[in-house]
Amino acid sequence: LSYVTGDLVVNQRAVTLTASQQERAYGDTMVLDETAFTITDLDGDSVLPNGEVIDAVALNSATGVDISTTSNAGTYADEIAITAQSGSNGFSVGNYDLSYVSGDLVVNPRAVTLTALPQEGIYGDAIVLEDTAFTVTDLDGDNALPNGELIDTVILNTDAGANVGTYADAIAITGQSGSNGFSATNYNLSYVTGDLVVN
Repeated sequence: LSYVTGDLVVNQRAVTLTASQQERAYGDTMVLDETAFTITDLDGDSVLPNGEVIDAVALNSATGVDISTTSNAGTYADEIAITAQSGSNGFSVGNYDLSYVSGDLVVNPRAVTLTALPQEGIYGDAIVLEDTAFTVTDLDGDNALPNGELIDTVILNTDAGANVGTYADAIAITGQSGSNGFSATNYNLSYVTGDLVVN
C-alpha cells in the first residue's frame, strides 16, 4: 500500500456588511457613525466564528450629502457606502468573502418656530397686522437659519373682536415667505400665536 495525501481547502467565509440608515437635520453636517452597520454571517446570524468581531466600518457618502448643508430634506437611497472594515479578537479580512450593502441617508426637515409678536390697533379703525412682527427660533436656539436663508414675512390672521381690550393669542401665523434659497419643504415649521390689543 502507498498513500498519497490530498488537499484540504478552507474557503473564505461569506459575510455581508450592511450600512444602517443614518439621519441629520437640514442645514447641519454630520460625521457618519462607523459603528452603524449590521452583520449577516454565512449561517444567517450576526456572530462570526471563533469569537471574532468586526468593530467598525469605513463609510463614504456617495454624493457628499453628509457634509452638504444645502442638500434638501428627503431620503437619499444607498447614499452610505461601506468601503472597508476593522476587527478584533483574531479577525483577519483574508478569511472572509465580504460583500457590502449601502444604506440610506435621511435629511430631516429642520425644526423652526415662528412666534407672532403682540400688536395693537385703535378702536374703530381697521386692524392692519404687520407681517414682519414675528420672531424666528431655529433648531439650535438662535434666530439664524442655515445657509443664510431668511424668512422675510408671515401671513397673519386674527379673530379678535372690535371692542377695546386685550385679545390673548388672537394673532395666528398661517404661512410665511422667505428668500436667499428658503424653501418651506426643508423645514418643520411650528407657529406660536400673539396677543392683539385694541386701544
